[in-house]
Formats: sequence, structure tokens, C-alpha cells
Amino acid sequence: MFEAARFLHTVAEDHFKQGPGSISPSVYWWRPGKLTRVTTRSTKGRFLFFPGEEFEREVLQPLARRN
Repeated sequence: MFEAARFLHTVAEDHFKQGPGSISPSVYWWRPGKLTRVTTRSTKGRFLFFPGEEFEREVLQPLARRN
């Protein structure tokens, strides 16, 4: 999950920097009828991922229970 979030962050940020007409530099979590921004940052060679309570509850906790 963490590597996927890092990849999405990098792709969104790189495409945003390419200039006019680019996509958003942000990462979003989509499910039917709802789009939520997921906070990601890359600073000083470190990737930071702040998914929020709803994402943790609906995505990360079920994944943790599977393992």
C-alpha cells in the first residue's frame, strides 16, 4: 500500500510539473460517489503518507486483518 501511494504521489507531482493542462499534484481516493484527497508529501528524500481516519478504517484496517 505504501509503495503504491509513493508511486501515485511521484507520478502526479511529475505530471503536474510538466506545465499547462497538467493534472493535480495530489493523490485522491475514489469510491462510488465520493472523491477524497489523501495527503502525501515528499521532503528531503522522505515520503510521508497521511491517509486520514476514514481511509485507515475502510482500507488499511481490513488489509491488516487479512495478514
